Amino acid sequence: MQIEVKDLCFSYGAQPVLEHVSFSVPEGSMTAVLGPNGAGKSTLFRCLLGLLRPQRGQVTIGTQALGNLSRRALAQLAAYVPQAASPTFQYTVLDTVLMGTSSSLSLLERPGRAEQDRAMQALERLGIAGLADKSIANISGGERQLVLLARALVQQARLLIMDEPTANLDFGNQQRVLSQITALTRQGYTVLLSTHHPDHALRYCSHTLALHNGRVCAFGETDQVLTAGLIETLYGVHAELVTLQTPAGPVQSCVPI
Repeated sequence: MQIEVKDLCFSYGAQPVLEHVSFSVPEGSMTAVLGPNGAGKSTLFRCLLGLLRPQRGQVTIGTQALGNLSRRALAQLAAYVPQAASPTFQYTVLDTVLMGTSSSLSLLERPGRAEQDRAMQALERLGIAGLADKSIANISGGERQLVLLARALVQQARLLIMDEPTANLDFGNQQRVLSQITALTRQGYTVLLSTHHPDHALRYCSHTLALHNGRVCAFGETDQVLTAGLIETLYGVHAELVTLQTPAGPVQSCVPI
């Protein structure tokens, strides 16, 4: 599912947050959205999800203009994965995932056997089916993030928009979650995720979108646009990209100097 953004502008009152943002994310790619705090990453995602209405510009998902889509139609094309957080209610993992089926149900209709089978398949796909009957409050942060990903999968949307999916996760859980997301792109999903870690973009993402002061300062294939100069522009930090030789092949890493 391709997503294309043309000349997107958004302001909170007189304060511009996004200015003339344009990019096109290829189908089946994983794109990292980099930028310092306040660069407009979260606002961009809210615009792409139809939660905010831009003052100018156009968003196209697949072949359809965002402005022409109903909430239900949009949910069938794009799914949102928020940051994992401590849940308020003691829902089971299975019930949490079943919430993702609401876009395919009529008002007041409850999930049936088909939806439960779909939810279990999503859990099995991510290797967490054994958690189905556990409370979402009693599992680890990494497991909870995978549950939110499973909830997105049962929407059967092919575009996944993720707001810092590895925030607050330890190193091991970060790698597990990102590996699962990478596997989904190999199955044809398109992923757009924000991150504060350039290494995540270097290791996992085919494309990188860099935002600075509400504008696109770089977009393209990660190995072409993610440079030490871009890191300094975004974060004000001197860094070098070094290549590490590993048994799986060369891997680039961003090292602050």
